[in-house]
Amino acid sequence: MIIFAFFYGMIIRRNVMVILLVCVCTYVQASDTLRIMHYNLMQYAVNVSSCITDLSHKDQCLRTIIKHVHPDIITVNEVGKELKYTKRILDSCLNIEGISCWAHGKLTSESGGNANKFSNMIFYNKEKLTMYTSYHVPNAVRDFNIYKLYVNNAGLRQGDTVFLVVIVGHLKAGVADSLKRESQVEVLMKNLGKIGKADNYIFCGDINVYSSYERAYQLLVNYPKSAIRFYDPIEKAGYWHDNPQFSTTHTQSTHDVYGDCYSAGGLDDRFDFILVSESIMKGTRQIKALPRTYRAVGQDGMRLNKSIIDNNTSLPAKMLNALSIMSDHLPVMMDLKIEEVNTSRWHAGNDLSREMKSVEVKKPMDNQLTFSLNDRQSREYKVEITSIFGQVVFVSQVQTTAGENEFTLNLPKLLPGIYCLKLTCEGAHTIRKIIKR
Repeated sequence: MIIFAFFYGMIIRRNVMVILLVCVCTYVQASDTLRIMHYNLMQYAVNVSSCITDLSHKDQCLRTIIKHVHPDIITVNEVGKELKYTKRILDSCLNIEGISCWAHGKLTSESGGNANKFSNMIFYNKEKLTMYTSYHVPNAVRDFNIYKLYVNNAGLRQGDTVFLVVIVGHLKAGVADSLKRESQVEVLMKNLGKIGKADNYIFCGDINVYSSYERAYQLLVNYPKSAIRFYDPIEKAGYWHDNPQFSTTHTQSTHDVYGDCYSAGGLDDRFDFILVSESIMKGTRQIKALPRTYRAVGQDGMRLNKSIIDNNTSLPAKMLNALSIMSDHLPVMMDLKIEEVNTSRWHAGNDLSREMKSVEVKKPMDNQLTFSLNDRQSREYKVEITSIFGQVVFVSQVQTTAGENEFTLNLPKLLPGIYCLKLTCEGAHTIRKIIKR
């Protein structure tokens, strides 16, 4: 199905009819924020390994954590690879108490083959974000999942928006498994390298590295192709393991003794990360990581080799108990600032909107485009459909008469993506944006 959004030239007449056929509940306002949280859910499934998980208890804890953090995006590791577990989180922990704005991404159960019972997942606030596309990067250890979303901001009314690419991964655990972690990251970075362009990338995951010097981490932050390198928003490089200098960053383990599948030893490792691309660090593509918002939830900096509940007064006891029971990892979170989209880049040349009464895209159908044009006089228009990168994929002409005109174009088979409908006449043009899902 083709869903159409559209926008006008730099000068827009008040009598131009504006219709947006993208279904969203609300818009992110200019300079609004998005909060992202990553969390290893620690075997969110039943009868796995030696654990028999009480999901009702975990659901109660997860609800408490989500209510406290108020995220707009949640990425997770270790959710059961059957869809019923993803749906359970959606229905039991997110879309509850009158809330219905949450959706989840596509599940891939191939992660690590049949021996691995878990997958990655993303949940997102569909009032603020829309899923554009997703895919997974197969790996012999565990797959990576890549989700591309766009922001439902005010710019969408003018036919433009901001894209965010969220990558979710889970690297192999164990001191002796650094080579496996390295091989996993090599596969991911080669895949991103094929895309070969800078973008708003975020990497979220439990990466199980013990220091910033480990090769897997270095591949993420110092990859030869600078366009796809990642950056640590808090710039805390070093040897993290059991190091009091990094106690505020430690995310594992929330328990100091073994039991019920929890790791022991207290909080002494920085395993869980949100890393961002250069554009997000600097805010060059309308999304910027806000300083001092990155943190490990519940970490007060006094947890070295201690449990999350050991004399911790930084959060309410109910929240600390939920963090303790839910997982042996702490969630990490960060806020992103969304800047107002500058749509002027779409409007080169003279503005045709002043010469016509209205243009309306309607009746979206597969491989067909129907639009009406209320013209002031009879004339011929050149019709072009181009990709977002300017590649022309369709060219035609239409002849109008004075008054209301309606045209239906039979389009070639188009891949899902963003396209522009450009109408040109007598040296002037106007543009409408087309989003095909």
